[in-house]
Amino acid sequence: MFTFPFGSTGWMHGLGTGDVNGDGKPDFFERSGVWLQQANGTWNATRCPGAGCGYVQTNLWDGAMEGNRGGSHMFAFDVDGDGDADIVSADWAHGWNLAWYEQTMPLTFVKHQFMATNSAADIARFGIGFSQPHSMQVVDMDGDNVPDIVVGKMRFAHPLDQGDPDSQGAPVLYVLKTVRNKPSVAGSVTFEPHVVDMQVGTGRQLSVGHINTDGIVDICISSKLGLYVFFGQ
Repeated sequence: MFTFPFGSTGWMHGLGTGDVNGDGKPDFFERSGVWLQQANGTWNATRCPGAGCGYVQTNLWDGAMEGNRGGSHMFAFDVDGDGDADIVSADWAHGWNLAWYEQTMPLTFVKHQFMATNSAADIARFGIGFSQPHSMQVVDMDGDNVPDIVVGKMRFAHPLDQGDPDSQGAPVLYVLKTVRNKPSVAGSVTFEPHVVDMQVGTGRQLSVGHINTDGIVDICISSKLGLYVFFGQ
């Protein structure tokens, strides 16, 4: 059995799977580090320093690690095209910030932020800005064989009295196209925002797949505002 503590509140944000170390086996990652799957298909159930015990303290995610702090869905894929797996996550599912974590050496990561707040300065810098990115998917949305990011703002992720930042802001939904500006240069990536919708946003989860038979991926959203399908054009 694989277990790890959720902290004093019993709540947890930020979970994902993917082959982080390139050994062909999916690993498990959460807001404080990466748990490497061992040769016998098990994970060590204790946090400890170094990959030898199965857990790697990566220090990927900033801020307090209790309660609702931590990201939403987390994904491992080769963001910059240099041949190893990087990690994409929200910093805080109920707050601000999107980032990807470049694997510069085996199990060593450098953070690259690509969204912050909805201030004018941050929007000018990144092109987008919204809070409560409570769900995310990584899918090749335009058929260029490079995964893109589907993400948006969940309206009322918490009740209003919980103080989520910009809780009544417009619930937006974006596709962020992964643009490898210089594929030969590690870390040289931007995410080009494409608006899907400005009224629905996301829920706790979103799904991307084929609803009809036109061969173009569609987006399904279930949120506190209703159930929606966005058909790819």
